[in-house]
Amino acid sequence: MSRSPIEIQRLLPRTNCRECGLPSCMAFAVKFLKGEKRVGDCPPLQKPEYIGKRIALKEVEAEVQKSTPTRLVIRGDLCTGCGNCVVACPLNVSVSQDVSGGKGPLTKDVIMGVKDGTITVLNIDICRRNESEMQSEPCRICIDSCPIKGAIDFI
Repeated sequence: MSRSPIEIQRLLPRTNCRECGLPSCMAFAVKFLKGEKRVGDCPPLQKPEYIGKRIALKEVEAEVQKSTPTRLVIRGDLCTGCGNCVVACPLNVSVSQDVSGGKGPLTKDVIMGVKDGTITVLNIDICRRNESEMQSEPCRICIDSCPIKGAIDFI
């Protein structure tokens, strides 16, 4: 499931107390999604009345910490290793049809490939979603080609 700063802000105390060193809870939410802030960095979240929010944010934090620099998350428990995302990726196809079709060797020339029955990220640096190259409409081809909702996503 894609995550937005607004979704994260709703899980925060929304006191804008600045105890985390940021001017607002929304600023914290943005940094949280980038992996630059963690649940423990928000002192009010440690209060008993926010335990539900803290638990929910810990789950999101686990996703963020497992994600790649482009915030790609592959859920191995859902991924069937069908390879649709590998074949659909324009950058994989540009390397060669053998590689994109899963017949070639898994090298750093491609973004991802099927290994041991699941998708493995090989070189996320060449992904179109690289934040330095992100445009107003980030590439979603790998997500859209996946037949299992939630197996591959960007948080």
